[in-house]
Amino acid sequence: MDTDISHLRAHPEENATESLERAAAFASEGTEWCWKWVGFAIHHALYSFCLTALHHGNWEHVASSGRRDEDDGMKCWRGPGSEMPGRVSRIQKVNGGPAYRIVWDPVDDPFPSGNSATVKDRPFSKSKVIGFWTALARVQDGYHWMDRYVGSRPLVLTDDELESIVWLTSKVRNNLMHYLPHLNWIDTRSIRYTTAVAVKAVEFLVFESRSMGLPLDRQERVRQAINQLRSNI
Repeated sequence: MDTDISHLRAHPEENATESLERAAAFASEGTEWCWKWVGFAIHHALYSFCLTALHHGNWEHVASSGRRDEDDGMKCWRGPGSEMPGRVSRIQKVNGGPAYRIVWDPVDDPFPSGNSATVKDRPFSKSKVIGFWTALARVQDGYHWMDRYVGSRPLVLTDDELESIVWLTSKVRNNLMHYLPHLNWIDTRSIRYTTAVAVKAVEFLVFESRSMGLPLDRQERVRQAINQLRSNI
């Protein structure tokens, strides 16, 4: 019996990078079943990089409020004396599915007392992280969530690209992870296409959003995984 004690050291950036590398490794196998694991790994990589782009060292940025619609009704001000009015968020569903965008509408409420420019009118959970669709919506929000660093930029996804991510989530990740026994046909060409969309999103978040400070060695690992994936999808 092996008595050596080892540990899996989980770190947000390493967790995301390792999932991307796993997707690249599975894609290089070239077998029919490898695309199931590519779908799992690239979905987790996208989710994890969204969280990494959002948290900025503060867990509350990715902590769940316990509400179904996390980003509906949050109020935000730029600061006292700002020419920009306060704004309140609402969610805008894409084609009636689970994917959504965050839209900010002006409000006439005065700037609140205190130093925070954001009103947190509901408690955050200390044990649960925001869901996939919340994380994906927030990295697309250039008004609040992706405007925390000078020069930071939001991810831009078209409706068609969001639909492909919905397909990857429902038909591959969810359907195969929670498999109800039945005969199922999944087009691997669609998995390749949706993987390409996810890779494009990850590449932007890591190298162009200016919301991550990954060390150079990890950036190189991400770049190598992206190149390997693109050569096999």
